[in-house]
Amino acid sequence: LSKVDVECGGTGLVAAGTSGNVLTSDGTDWTSAAAAGGGAWELVSSVTASNVSSVEFTGMTSNNYAVVMSKVQPQNDSAQLWSRFGDSSIYTSGYAYHLSECSSTSNTYYAQSSNNTDKMNVCPNMGNEAKEAYSATIYLHGMNEANTTPRQTGTYTAGMDGGNEISGFIGGSRIHQGNTSPATQLWRIYYSSGNIASGRVSLYTIKNS
Repeated sequence: LSKVDVECGGTGLVAAGTSGNVLTSDGTDWTSAAAAGGGAWELVSSVTASNVSSVEFTGMTSNNYAVVMSKVQPQNDSAQLWSRFGDSSIYTSGYAYHLSECSSTSNTYYAQSSNNTDKMNVCPNMGNEAKEAYSATIYLHGMNEANTTPRQTGTYTAGMDGGNEISGFIGGSRIHQGNTSPATQLWRIYYSSGNIASGRVSLYTIKNS
């Protein structure tokens, strides 16, 4: 199939096949029509926060997701950013987490952790100036699977209320969920004090194929 055939409707046109197919080239001619390729991530929802108490995603039907946060700023200074899972409502107990903190003003490793608490910490005390806003990518695993422990992992960067830069790794789960639990389909972030002043939070589903 030549370029002329494609542009002028000549003979020997490749069958269109299924809606959404694209043409494939061998470097000289168009040889076949196949399903269009796509990335493994697919945008589900994107929220531009503006003075809200929390950002929450519900109705998750896939098993793995990615949450991308950009310039998420607290209303109050020295606020920590927390997260929780849920099914039709928020789980308020049974969490375990480890949050690392690497500072631009120290070579010492810092961390926060708990093996049984009511939320997961995803950022230490941070400042509320625009230059100190929080950005992160957090992966959610074990979603929409009954009798499965939901988990989150990721990385973040932000500015602390003292003016230094911090970054680190995020890990957490609801380890005390039990073996008869419903499927987890909800995830929420909120600050320890005050509202989320601004920022964008986007949810992507990660396809298995």
